[in-house]
Amino acid sequence: MKYWIEAARLRTLPLSVSGIIVGSFYAMSQAIFNWKIVVFALLTTLGLQILSNFANDYGDGVKGTDNEDRVGPKRAIQSGNITVISKPEERWETKKEVFKQFKNYITIEFGKRNKLKNAETIVYASINPGSFQKDFQRLSNALLDHQTKGFTNIISSESPRQLERLEVIFNEINSAIQFKPLQISLREGFIDEQMKVAFYPDHQVFERFHRYKEKNKFSKNKALTLKELRNLQVGDYVTHVDYGIGRFAGLTLVQTPNGEQEVLRLIYRDDDLLSVSIHSLHKVSKYSGKDGSAPTMSKLGSPEWENKKSRVKKQVKDIAKELISLYAKRKAAPGFAFSPDTYLQAELESSFLYEDTPDQAKATAEVKADMEKPHPMDRLVCGDVGCGKTEIAIRAAFKAVADSKQVAVLVPTTVLAMQHYRTFHDRLAAFPCKVEYVNRFKSTKQIVTIAAKIRNKPSQST
Repeated sequence: MKYWIEAARLRTLPLSVSGIIVGSFYAMSQAIFNWKIVVFALLTTLGLQILSNFANDYGDGVKGTDNEDRVGPKRAIQSGNITVISKPEERWETKKEVFKQFKNYITIEFGKRNKLKNAETIVYASINPGSFQKDFQRLSNALLDHQTKGFTNIISSESPRQLERLEVIFNEINSAIQFKPLQISLREGFIDEQMKVAFYPDHQVFERFHRYKEKNKFSKNKALTLKELRNLQVGDYVTHVDYGIGRFAGLTLVQTPNGEQEVLRLIYRDDDLLSVSIHSLHKVSKYSGKDGSAPTMSKLGSPEWENKKSRVKKQVKDIAKELISLYAKRKAAPGFAFSPDTYLQAELESSFLYEDTPDQAKATAEVKADMEKPHPMDRLVCGDVGCGKTEIAIRAAFKAVADSKQVAVLVPTTVLAMQHYRTFHDRLAAFPCKVEYVNRFKSTKQIVTIAAKIRNKPSQST
């Protein structure tokens, strides 16, 4: 490798210098036969001087920046603005060099693994407040105790909604408690005796998992667009708003007056071909219909597709008219307007073991807003498995129970009844309500007993 670089260095010499060097050796061989010996002798001297300077420069390394000066002999070769490095790893800082530079500065080392020798240990007079396990009475006593000692109480949470819930809870328990909300996520809390400050993260208050913040890579709309493009394969049925149902035949380039342009190729009945510009991509969507049956492809130039659209528009108008009439009757029907959230509702929602997803928080707020209106609620909450639908139902059920109402949860299977019973029972165990369930494994006597409890106690969750 190094010999090749040396040869490359010689090949990159300017043409005039190379000519002088060659001319010098030629002069030495022809001096005794040529009357111009003096001129060639001068050229010889000049050529040898250039070679000497070249060797000195090459042996000492290429001079330049500080990083370039560290490159030793025969490790860097420079010609003009190009530098060839034979061993790039030798330009990196070594571990010894880094620690050697640390000696010129005051170094502070964090963590349990110590690398510095004879270092002074700095001890912070702080303690961990521990987990309060949703015991707000113990937490309020701790806050008041530190408050009387001149401490500043700070409760941190990444969610502003969680901080609002805590303010509602402490206003109900003891309005004399003062704390500062801090909208950041802390791994654990601490009490600093020197600075007179106490930090309480929300996950230690409610005994929840601490979730580290993740960066959103893309928005939901972009994710759906990428999914559609990824799932679209050659041969799939697609629907064009203006031309109807066809088959996707891939992308191709066509020549236009403005140059080449990428278009979608759609095949229709009788092998008619339609090229759709990528600028009209919003007009094309993947066909969705009955599974297992192929749709009837449209014919270009035929009024068939326009007639279909006209019939569908008329049917949609008829359905919309019926829905408007139905919703008008529902709006006029009297209902029960539930009270706004109390501190118990805030305590229940704050004690959820996991962080609410944006959609879960939005659905919860909309459901409770519907319950507070003076007409019957008409809402469907749907989502994938594990998205938190049951938690939304628990919060809505507890809101009704807090207003002295009974709640019945209907499920389609026996197993699901047991699962929901355990979930409701565990979430509402610390609150003044009772949860029971009825399924085919319950005896007649047990069912009669549960029905009697429901009739005798107006506020139950069953």
